[in-house]
Amino acid sequence: MNTNLYNLAALIARHIRKKFKEIYCLLTNKKFYCASLQGKSIHGITVNSDLTVSCNCSDIYGHGKIGDLKSENFEDIFKNKTVKSLRKKLQKGKLPIMDCVTCRNLFPIKKSTKTPAYILPRFLLIENTVACNLNCIACNRKKVMANRKKLSMSLDDIKYLSQKLKTVNPRSIHYYNQGEPFISKNIKKEITILKKDHPQTEITTSTNSLLINSDEKRQAAMLFDHIYFSIDGATQASVEKYQKGSDFKKAYKNMTDLVKFRGKKNKPVIEWKYVLFRWNDRHQQLKKAAHLAKKSGVDLISFIKTLNPIYGFSYRFFLNYKYFNNFGYLSSVGRHLIFNKNFPRVSHGEDL
Repeated sequence: MNTNLYNLAALIARHIRKKFKEIYCLLTNKKFYCASLQGKSIHGITVNSDLTVSCNCSDIYGHGKIGDLKSENFEDIFKNKTVKSLRKKLQKGKLPIMDCVTCRNLFPIKKSTKTPAYILPRFLLIENTVACNLNCIACNRKKVMANRKKLSMSLDDIKYLSQKLKTVNPRSIHYYNQGEPFISKNIKKEITILKKDHPQTEITTSTNSLLINSDEKRQAAMLFDHIYFSIDGATQASVEKYQKGSDFKKAYKNMTDLVKFRGKKNKPVIEWKYVLFRWNDRHQQLKKAAHLAKKSGVDLISFIKTLNPIYGFSYRFFLNYKYFNNFGYLSSVGRHLIFNKNFPRVSHGEDL
């Protein structure tokens, strides 16, 4: 499918959905509640590579930027004019930016319901870089780079940010967003800084696996509490359909090698994240992935649903084909098959 045509169609569809949601609120006497702007989202508030802060993790065009940590702290940001303006529009049943249309942190509530007071966020995403070694078909890298004044954080940036985080006392940091975290040559030093300043904070990352190919990078990986290996298929053909530039054999080997490197230690949790598309969701494909996951020694494999790109969504999953019941338990994001029996059932943010 022509990318430009798809992007145009997707934009038109989002405009239609935006109007539909606003009309729904008008007719039902409701307003919108944003968990991110109230500091209560799991995946929302994001520190971008240029130290700006966005209200969502998909802020490709920069419309969701709510502050800048170079000149503000988190307390300033959550009470500044930008945030107040966004909250005011939501109170009126309006969606202030296009990203609100697909944001999972936004909910319609009765206008008579009092919006809870905001708190400073305890869950944050940190984007150490927007650079990536892949070219996934739903990723608009050029737009992201055009809207970041700096493409990667320096060690000084990490040190500065780590001090800023002390006012928040984060419970959890997701160390990834629009780039590949392990493309940074300093990732081991970056996480060491954060762990030293925030020893009680759980730090999670997500990787396409290809760059965790040395002991130095494996040592960096061991500093995390949880690692998602994003490998969207069980063969080269199915993986490269979406993850352009990937190499399944290398990705799988690097994931397996990290399991061996971890040895008998309980951390990090190593999870194979397999995003479902119509080209990788057949029964035999999932059986092969589950077999390879168990063979590799990972703690679990998760089959994650998505609607992006819309022409590639797994209609079999959404139609609840029976064979999916063979692959672990169901959550709001997909299905999870656990191999490590000492590993607790994963919440994926549902009951945090």
